[in-house]
Amino acid sequence: MITLKKIKIFIKEYYVFSLFVIPFIMVCDANTFPDNDIWFLLAVGRGIFSHGFTNFDILTIHEGLECVIQQWGSAATYWSLYNIFGKYGILCFVFFVLLLLLIVFYNLCKYLNNNKSLSIIITTLTFTLAAPYIVTRPQIITYLLLLIGSFLFGFGF
Repeated sequence: MITLKKIKIFIKEYYVFSLFVIPFIMVCDANTFPDNDIWFLLAVGRGIFSHGFTNFDILTIHEGLECVIQQWGSAATYWSLYNIFGKYGILCFVFFVLLLLLIVFYNLCKYLNNNKSLSIIITTLTFTLAAPYIVTRPQIITYLLLLIGSFLFGFGF
């Protein structure tokens, strides 16, 4: 029978494993292939590098259709990575952002409750459940920026 004392001992001895490896494996398992939205972002990124920043949609059949490319930064980043490293460059970028998310979220939890074991448990559970949402979309960069902003600018809650 697993007791609370055994769980605390495991967390203290293997905190790096439970904090980083378990969520990382869950996200890697959920993201073996880029999702379908990445192809739009890659086309927009390729268009940015080919034609520069325009206010016209280059992907439609209608000429002169105005649009604002809101995710230009991630589209250009994903296209650069895909152009050099293929799909594995994009997946490695997602995994790198995941590691940054883990570090920032863990430090935020540790700062808020001043309890290392509880912060590890919360971080591990949160990112294990959030694995389907850590994908090749611009939202992962938004997650990171929101966590960094809440950590730096007074936590906002």
